[in-house]
Amino acid sequence: MKKLIFIMLALLLSSMVFAESVEEEMAKLQKELGTLREALSNPETQALLEAEGVDYDIKGDTITFTEDGETISITSSGDTITIESSDGESGEFSFGGDWPENEFTKLLPRPKMRLAMAAVAEGKFTVVFTDATIDKLKDYVKDLKRHGFDDVDTEEEIAMFGMSMYTFIAENKKGYKVEITSAMGINSMIVAKDND
Repeated sequence: MKKLIFIMLALLLSSMVFAESVEEEMAKLQKELGTLREALSNPETQALLEAEGVDYDIKGDTITFTEDGETISITSSGDTITIESSDGESGEFSFGGDWPENEFTKLLPRPKMRLAMAAVAEGKFTVVFTDATIDKLKDYVKDLKRHGFDDVDTEEEIAMFGMSMYTFIAENKKGYKVEITSAMGINSMIVAKDND
């Protein structure tokens, strides 16, 4: 059940990256969460969940699913969604807004680009920028290098089919790896503890 819910939410979140603005993304998110709440109030959906052994509860901004003693809670608050499971795994997703504070962002310079989405899940910090260009990403890479991400594995710009793609991958001395990618209008960054 947990993987199914995480996959459904990941698909929802990834589809929102293509929205025109952060406000449009939030409107889509609220609509999808409303649709989920409506579906859970449908007797046919309730019967299906019961037949599958899945229990659910809606309290305020939180929807909780339980199956075979395992619980997953999805909470929506403002521009943030938090997912927590009874086995200790969790994720937090935010849309737009300010640069978040977490173990990963403490290592990074604050970008001058606007956030479309930021997420911490499965030991990784992922961010998608709304107004990034390859030049802005290259400027940010200079800042990353000054902040200790100077063990560079890859830094390249490729022109293909009339499009430019940019990749930067580096590690710092603490074993954190950063990967910045710009391709087909999607500009993202992933930071993770390198466990290789």
